[in-house]
Amino acid sequence: MYLDKKSVEIWLSYIREFMNLYRWLSEAFVLDHFVNKHWEQLPLAWRHFLSQLSPSQLGQWILHGRLSENVSTPAPLALECLRRSAEVLSVDRRFKPRVCSEKETAITEKQRKILNLHVKPKKRHEIWELSFLIQELADKSGGIRNVVDVGSGLGHLCRFLSFGLNFTTVGIDSNAELGNTAGIFNEKIHKNFQKLRSQTDASKPESENFEKIQHLNQFLEAGDKIVPNYEFGLVGLHGCGDLGGIIVQNFVQNPQVKFLSFVSCCYMKLTQGYPLSNYLKESRIDLPYVSLELSCHAKEAYMERLNDSDQVNKLKIHCYRAALETILVKKGFAKEGLRSVKNTHLLGFKEYAVKATEKLSLKLSNEELECKENEKMLQEWMKVVCFYTLRVLLAPVIESAVLLDRALFILENEFTCGLLPIFDPVKSPRNVVIIGMK
Repeated sequence: MYLDKKSVEIWLSYIREFMNLYRWLSEAFVLDHFVNKHWEQLPLAWRHFLSQLSPSQLGQWILHGRLSENVSTPAPLALECLRRSAEVLSVDRRFKPRVCSEKETAITEKQRKILNLHVKPKKRHEIWELSFLIQELADKSGGIRNVVDVGSGLGHLCRFLSFGLNFTTVGIDSNAELGNTAGIFNEKIHKNFQKLRSQTDASKPESENFEKIQHLNQFLEAGDKIVPNYEFGLVGLHGCGDLGGIIVQNFVQNPQVKFLSFVSCCYMKLTQGYPLSNYLKESRIDLPYVSLELSCHAKEAYMERLNDSDQVNKLKIHCYRAALETILVKKGFAKEGLRSVKNTHLLGFKEYAVKATEKLSLKLSNEELECKENEKMLQEWMKVVCFYTLRVLLAPVIESAVLLDRALFILENEFTCGLLPIFDPVKSPRNVVIIGMK
């Protein structure tokens, strides 16, 4: 789980070489598939191999390197090297359920039901796993009982930590409306615990006192410091974009912060804070927007879609969008933002194109939408899926570059740091937590 500075530097050097080798793939927009002839850019042996695979066979090969007996041609060595290298260079994303602690078993089903109010199933899984990791880090940091949650949103994590695990929490978010709603939820949870206590003799979570939760409306920028007048742990659950770098910098620069537990997301919104480490500032791994956007794609969830025939049909949207782009380019509307169209897989291409371009000041003729060239492109939807799948294969490597840069920044400042796959990646694609200890 824990990392050392030299190993991370070597790891990042390998990622740099890998990304330079496959930049043509990572920086390819799927909507340009036909415009830039992506399929023809693949080596002939790759095309021959991929063309024989069904969607489910493609998913199995990407995830596990396995091929069924009815696949006549093995993967070309260069393509297999791409798959295996991406796997080896990525931070481990395999979720391993923890052994339940005494604190976990102390929370009854009725108490857990109250704590889950207004929380979606995905978020419940995340909060449960992250909260008990925070408990573990707090214990290792001398029993710290104060936590600051940056990007706290509706306060779900703060509530669980306070009502469930007896932490004093401060939630910081730039959205005042979310903070106000969080306060309403806090009062509701507090009343429900009071009611439960009056109905049962069972032990309650120690922190029934909702005064242990505070919400602050604050917009944090690079260089801003989080400075309560006490020692605390700094945590965050899917802090967006630049917030990740700000949180990591606060951990390093603020002597009051004793431990860090933070899960990143939305790398494509990064405008600063990458790279953080001195090593990558000197030996950069350039990650443009298209690569950072790709890093947020979920390899595991996407491969599950390839195994589901209903979900595979929905992937035809990539082909529809790429075919439509060929028309838009001719009309001078390249890479325009289009309207989101629901249930595209149930629509014909013409109906999709008309709906998607409603907000653009152009008219599409029947001749443009129903020509034989379009029909030919639409028949090649699986080629679009194959190319897109190869790009998704690179997503964890790109995310790893960002995570390892943040980890290395912590290590360069001589603090302990680790990366841990804390969530099920199918349920929660951004599943790696950065851990810091002083």
